[in-house]
Amino acid sequence: RAERRAALQILVAELGWLRALRLGGLSVRPGAAQAPFSHLPVAADGRERESRAQAGAAIALYRVLAARLGRERALALTGRVVDAGARAFLARQLGDLDAAAFAALDADARGERARGWIGAFFTATACLNTVASDEVRFTVHACALVRLCRAAGHPELAPVFCRADAAFFASRRPPVALERPQTIAAGDPTCDFRLRLSPPGGSSS
Repeated sequence: RAERRAALQILVAELGWLRALRLGGLSVRPGAAQAPFSHLPVAADGRERESRAQAGAAIALYRVLAARLGRERALALTGRVVDAGARAFLARQLGDLDAAAFAALDADARGERARGWIGAFFTATACLNTVASDEVRFTVHACALVRLCRAAGHPELAPVFCRADAAFFASRRPPVALERPQTIAAGDPTCDFRLRLSPPGGSSS
């Protein structure tokens, strides 16, 4: 998968081939992504299983890196891996986020498209607030990634996923402007998202 290739490239660049393969192999061994949640009840549905797989992979890597590189370096390197993986994953889930095509839709079609984007975030419980020709606003009321990082004893990892979201939107061409004044990972009650889409050569207000 694209996410695994991106992760391996970062580990190789940082650690070299042999060390990257050794550490990466430890973090992806069978059951590694589920191990941090062995004390939790069995996942109730597919969304929870997918959320645990996503969070658990990052936690497993972080634990392996922290044991060998120290917590600070492990957190930074895990953040880079999560960032690269999120770009590949979200690009596949959300598509191109074509601003011109979005603006050309009628109001009902834009709303349906925006709801599809929110639905792609299977780790989040969210509601759609505003849909305009160049803007989408929604509120996340619960985040499985934050909950699972805390449950595994690694709350410091939760903001890594927030930064990965921001990096993905910034990487779009043209970039999608993300405003998120508060996050659950930072201790706020909700995450408030405002996405502003601007066609090539255009500007968003």
